Amino acid sequence: MMVRARGRRTSKRHSGQRPTARKPLEKKQVLGLQILFCGLLLLAVLTLQRLDTPAAREAYGSVKTALTRNVTVQDMKEGLQTAWETVQAGGASVLTAVREAGTLRLTAPADGDAVLAASVNAAGQDTGNMLVYTPQNGELQVYAAAGGTVLETMDLGEGAFLIRISHGNDAITDYQGTGRIYTKPFEKVKKGQLIAAATGDLFFSLSMDGVPANPQDYLR
Repeated sequence: MMVRARGRRTSKRHSGQRPTARKPLEKKQVLGLQILFCGLLLLAVLTLQRLDTPAAREAYGSVKTALTRNVTVQDMKEGLQTAWETVQAGGASVLTAVREAGTLRLTAPADGDAVLAASVNAAGQDTGNMLVYTPQNGELQVYAAAGGTVLETMDLGEGAFLIRISHGNDAITDYQGTGRIYTKPFEKVKKGQLIAAATGDLFFSLSMDGVPANPQDYLR
């Protein structure tokens, strides 16, 4: 794989440090939030089914997508809160807010800034965008960008690895670098879970419905 940098950097985290983990919710609290979230989505589905407009159909598709994805309680909370605040501010209609609430939300797979680069195959064809993270202090900790299931882990030779994770509804992330792997195929991983350590550059890419997507557009 060849990579050419485009000279653009992202700065999702300026401190280089991950925020201190909050106290995990109790099982009853998690179940309660999941029931509430599913209930609100079900209400949205039933409402949207009765509306025969392009906006309603698009929002309905987004809700169905959200139901098939591996989302965390934090994703649920952020999505609903963002949708509600958007409607309150008058910046969008309820349908637009519902659609945005169902959008895939990724967290950065490593700390620090990243360079947006283009992946090129052997024929010189552009195969999409990726984010490239470079270790600042010898090693990068690599995290799952969203909850999902590990599809495969590959040894690419000379210490290089590839981890592929499915996040449901044909959303797939790839993590490629040189270092150690802390996960295995078919394992369920949570958003932000440590899955590898990279001693060189980490190449992070995303595909949606089998088509390469710009992961930068989904970072929240």
